[in-house]
Amino acid sequence: MNPTNVSLLISSVSLILNLSVSAQENPKALSQDESSLEKVIGEANESSKNQEKLGTSLLGGFCNVKNSEKIRVKCALALGKMRYAGAIKKLIEFIELRDSTARISEPSAELLYPCVKALMEIGIEVVPSIINAYLVEDNETRILLLRSVLRANSIRETAARYIQGVATEIKEESARIKMDGLVKLLREK
Repeated sequence: MNPTNVSLLISSVSLILNLSVSAQENPKALSQDESSLEKVIGEANESSKNQEKLGTSLLGGFCNVKNSEKIRVKCALALGKMRYAGAIKKLIEFIELRDSTARISEPSAELLYPCVKALMEIGIEVVPSIINAYLVEDNETRILLLRSVLRANSIRETAARYIQGVATEIKEESARIKMDGLVKLLREK
């Protein structure tokens, strides 16, 4: 997919997301008749198919290392805004992709690393994959980035409970210790 198509795709995703938010804020269909609702159901089913196509296309643009950093960053951020769960494994794989254009006074992982931000936006669905990556990772930068996803306020406590539950099932002591340390880190203020 060439950069122009990816840019158009990103613009389309932004428009769809803005329309979706507007519809949530002002639902006008509380008392529609059944035939109107059937039409809305059909449109929702079609929208779901389009979301999958958009997600797949954006994921392809993101994974293509021949694309510019700018396009890959935009694709990652759009995947997060879409909450496209199909991208979780690739966002983790490329978690070190850095937005070199980010100009911020206080560096934070979510502002410098678009994959971190995207994973945070996807939400709680990322926790099992993050934990799997965390347990086998030995690169300190990647470990810190994985932790920063789990420390997002929206998933922090649920992630800690999930990890605590998983830790009780782990037989290998070093992995269990690593998980216990992560739970403590997530519960710190």
